Formats: sequence, structure tokens, C-alpha cells
Amino acid sequence: MAATINAENRRKANLRSLQRIDSNIVDLAITATHVVLYEFDNSKRTWERKNVEGSLFVAKRSDAPRFKLVVLNRSSTENLEVPITASFQMQVNDPYMMFRDSAASKGGSEEKIRGIWFHDSNERGSVVSYLENVVKSLAKIEEMEKAQPPPTQSSQ
Repeated sequence: MAATINAENRRKANLRSLQRIDSNIVDLAITATHVVLYEFDNSKRTWERKNVEGSLFVAKRSDAPRFKLVVLNRSSTENLEVPITASFQMQVNDPYMMFRDSAASKGGSEEKIRGIWFHDSNERGSVVSYLENVVKSLAKIEEMEKAQPPPTQSSQ
């Protein structure tokens, strides 16, 4: 019982922390206790460790984008925030989850290729599986919206 209460209190505290970053976050979908961010340097053709490490959260939002991947950074005040959309691309290369981050390029034309190292491979598997399902669902929603435009209000 005590472990359940502590886990729930930790979950609520994490949710409050994320809501300070993004007030549209309404719930935590899945978490990983410790991750480290890497970024691929195309000019050097090497992976560079970035100054981002901490707990990873996939958060549900009340507004678009409906999901966001967030790493609460223990190394600095700059957190990693990645919107999860139907076009989110990722793959697993043990022990990393790699993904394209077009939001990170901040106006540049080139997407950044990033990798997240997970301390716990079971957590990585759970996060990847959850994200795959979210991306598939978002893609289906986009397809349905394109096939059936929203109803228009008729003026009377």
C-alpha cells in the first residue's frame, strides 16, 4: 500500500512539474526513469552526447499536438520537448530510440536526428510501443479528417 501511495504521489508531482512547462498537459501516459539525449552531427558523421538527461515522459495534452515527449533535464534548465504527430518517425537501435526532430531545427530546413539512450531496456520497449500506437492512431485520425471534412454550419 505504501509503495502505491508513493508512486501515485510521485506521478502527481511529475504531472505538476510538467504542467509548469506546458499548461496544456493533462496527464502522463508513460514514463522512463533515466534517459540521455544524443544528437547526430552530420558534418562529423558522429553521435554527440547532449547536456540533457533525466526522466522521460510521454504526456497527453488538451490541445494540438495531443502528445508530447518531454525529458525533465537534471543537467540544466533546458528540457527536451518533442511534439508527437502522425509524421513522427523513430526506430530502435539497441540501446537507443532514434528519431527525426524537425521542431529542433528552429526554422532551419534540416531535421535533427536524435537518439535517446535508456538506462532500462524494458522502459525503452514500453515507450517505443506506446509511441508506435499513438503515431498509428494519429495517422488514422488525419486520414479520416481528410476523407470527411468537418460539417459546415448552414445559415438560416
